Amino acid sequence: MENVVVTNFRAVPAIPPGSNYLSIVSRVRADYRETEDDIKLHSLSLIIKSEVANEAVKSMMVDDLMYSEVTFYKTFIPEVRKLTDLSFTPRFFKTFSTTFSKIIFEDLEERGFVDVNSLLSLDFEHCRLYIVA
Repeated sequence: MENVVVTNFRAVPAIPPGSNYLSIVSRVRADYRETEDDIKLHSLSLIIKSEVANEAVKSMMVDDLMYSEVTFYKTFIPEVRKLTDLSFTPRFFKTFSTTFSKIIFEDLEERGFVDVNSLLSLDFEHCRLYIVA
């Protein structure tokens, strides 16, 4: 998919403002054709986490946290997937930034997952799934 032609895209906040102090989380929905001559229109929805532009906030280890998150999705999650058939984690797309200023994921909403209030605890079944994984 090197010659993809994006015909339309729309970016909206993926979470309410203030829900994540260290990054901006956007949902980007794109319509594309796999080649210029392709008549079939495809759609894709991604979640993009970008570091905040506020230098005071960035100085609070944002780069280290983003690096840790990239390492988690590139190293830990593939190993978990080898041990279980659960596919509850988003597909991680490689970014070509050396500063880890952006992280790109599959939008799990496309598979029927919903966001939960992060201030609420997990229920027993979700805790059990975490331990099993």
